[in-house]
Amino acid sequence: MLLLQKIGGALLEPPGIFLLGFLILLLEPRRVKKYGFPVLLALMYLFSTGLGARLLYPYFDFPYQPVTTQPEAIVILGGGTLFDQKTGTQTLHPVSAMRLLQGYFLFQKEHLPCVVSGGTLWGKEPRGEGELMQEMLLGLGVPAEKIIVENRARTTWENAQFVVPLLKERGITTFYLVSSQTHLRRAVFAFTRFYPESQIIPVPAHPVFDRKPLTLEDFLPSLEALSVSSAFFHEWWGLLFYRLMKPPKRHTGPLP
Repeated sequence: MLLLQKIGGALLEPPGIFLLGFLILLLEPRRVKKYGFPVLLALMYLFSTGLGARLLYPYFDFPYQPVTTQPEAIVILGGGTLFDQKTGTQTLHPVSAMRLLQGYFLFQKEHLPCVVSGGTLWGKEPRGEGELMQEMLLGLGVPAEKIIVENRARTTWENAQFVVPLLKERGITTFYLVSSQTHLRRAVFAFTRFYPESQIIPVPAHPVFDRKPLTLEDFLPSLEALSVSSAFFHEWWGLLFYRLMKPPKRHTGPLP
């Protein structure tokens, strides 16, 4: 299932979706190609520019329900690791590091327990992401007793699936949820599915894109703008997939 998700995601978000569109057009009649290729090129240009990235802002700026109770924990979601096969070293991906630092800043203010979540994507990495996040927090001076590690999750759905029992067994119902701004809509949805009675305070670790006034540079293609478009498609398709998944069974007995 995970492999199918990765393949589907690669084909349904830029640049894969543009390549897929190009291959489809090659099989179409000439009259379809006549209009199809210019449209495809226009879309490639638009979603590779700052102008296109700005058009996607409203999706990432969705409203959250106000929280009426005091938060009791900080949940920080991993964003991947980097493994150097030559040297054997494994480090947090920069996205993970930014999320972790945002969680650490919250900890400095409120001294709440930190739940770090992330496993090994394909099971070949020597250490789980949660373990690396724990190590970094310890290095920053967070006491070991304030860190709760979830070391199995490979997807956002599994983040929620494995973290929610840890929260429930500690009686935590209100918590900060720290992740990238692009990822928060899907993350909140997943956690709400597994823990509908909880109150979630989403905390973006970093903005989607530079929000300075529109400039000439925003009309030029850039890798940064394309990555925003890719994130939009990734999150949109991911959220649609989660909406089609069966809701998790509610556990009514004692926790294991």
